[in-house]
Amino acid sequence: IVINTEKDYVNIKGMNNYAAVDFNLDGKTVLNDIDDFEIYNVPLLAGKLDPLSEEHDTYLSTYLCYEYKGLAYADVCVDTDPYEVSNADKACKAQSSISLSGGQGGPVIIESVEPKMLINGDTIRPQFKIYIQNVGQGTVIQSGSIYQVCSKDSLNLNTYNTVSLSEVEISGKKLSGGQIQCVPSVLQLRNEKDFVTCTVAPGSAIPRNTLSYKSPLKIEINYGYMQALSKEISIRKILTY
Repeated sequence: IVINTEKDYVNIKGMNNYAAVDFNLDGKTVLNDIDDFEIYNVPLLAGKLDPLSEEHDTYLSTYLCYEYKGLAYADVCVDTDPYEVSNADKACKAQSSISLSGGQGGPVIIESVEPKMLINGDTIRPQFKIYIQNVGQGTVIQSGSIYQVCSKDSLNLNTYNTVSLSEVEISGKKLSGGQIQCVPSVLQLRNEKDFVTCTVAPGSAIPRNTLSYKSPLKIEINYGYMQALSKEISIRKILTY
């Protein structure tokens, strides 16, 4: 968290008009949906008012910059007979869309997944279009850039609205293992939204003589986030008459 004040009127004790504090908060998980919090007391010192002024309004500004990881699971059907050529009963059928709009506890959510089974000869390659959205009130920043953003260092255009896809996994096939290919691997949000298309690699395709089955699809994203808050305060001169 970074705190800024109007230098001539308010100083942070021992730090002039700028203070930065690092702290750790536990994020929400499937097993823990309780918000974590910390309370910090920041002593402020009022500066001198103009001789003819009895009161001055100013703003106390805070910037919260933090790293976040989003993790979602979706039950998908690996449908090895998507056009139902066979008369055999199937354990499941592929859905056109799976909603995850309940969110994962963070400001950037994995909103939905659109599964598709691509037939390639006697194999299928499951494909997933994954939709990402910023539903918070802040700004998405590139993972690893939170200190540069909050300290107002020089930044490049890719610093903002960037989300990294760190893992996609289904049936033991992983993005990190090369069995799944995703385009793009880094999402650049436009109007707070973007999507990525992930496909099982040709060398990891599933034989079509495999019975259809359900499998959890794991999706993991990394990003940084910045929220700005401000509070108007009044400095009043203590009158001695």
